[in-house]
Amino acid sequence: MLACEKKKWIRIIVTRQESSILLTIEDVGRGIPAEVACKLGTKGVSLRENSQSRGSGRGVYAAMKTLGEIGGRIEFQTAQGIGTTVSIVVPVRAIESADHADLVLVDNEEMNRIAWTVLAAREGIQCKAFTSIDELLAAADSISRGTPIFLDSDLGNGKKGQDYAPLLREFGFQRIVLTTAHEKLYGTEMPFIDEVTGKKFPCKGNKVVVTGP
Repeated sequence: MLACEKKKWIRIIVTRQESSILLTIEDVGRGIPAEVACKLGTKGVSLRENSQSRGSGRGVYAAMKTLGEIGGRIEFQTAQGIGTTVSIVVPVRAIESADHADLVLVDNEEMNRIAWTVLAAREGIQCKAFTSIDELLAAADSISRGTPIFLDSDLGNGKKGQDYAPLLREFGFQRIVLTTAHEKLYGTEMPFIDEVTGKKFPCKGNKVVVTGP
């Protein structure tokens, strides 16, 4: 992991407050350099080097922007050589959802899941977000087979979202969209995938937009 070397730990704490949910993520790691920490949330600022395939600096920016619009916030406390604490406050009204889902996101990036969930709530759309395919399949009985499934192309540890599309078809899911930050893949035809698109939240006029067949 980038922020925390092997044999170190990461602690995630979720606390229900009176009108919000507090998600706290702590690590024992390198910490964030002061010249970067003061710019976190600025579009294009990332901890990853330009040579790395991931890390465009859009995730934190999008999450902070959308949370701010509905009364939430993200705060960072960091010390180099000690570690970092990220506090994410999400208003309860933004994450309370009905039993159904208008769309499903499978993405191993916490910031992306938060951003989509908050944006969906703002638009009056129900979004269920999962970290992995296993989590999605464990909840499959509660999800309509006509619900669009948005799969991140990179699910971590070498796992590719497109490799799970045939399995999701076997489970009866009818609409599968692959999301990716790699623009060269946009519009690519893949087996069992209806559309390959970017990672921008797919909503126009309070409707989930999926092209493809």
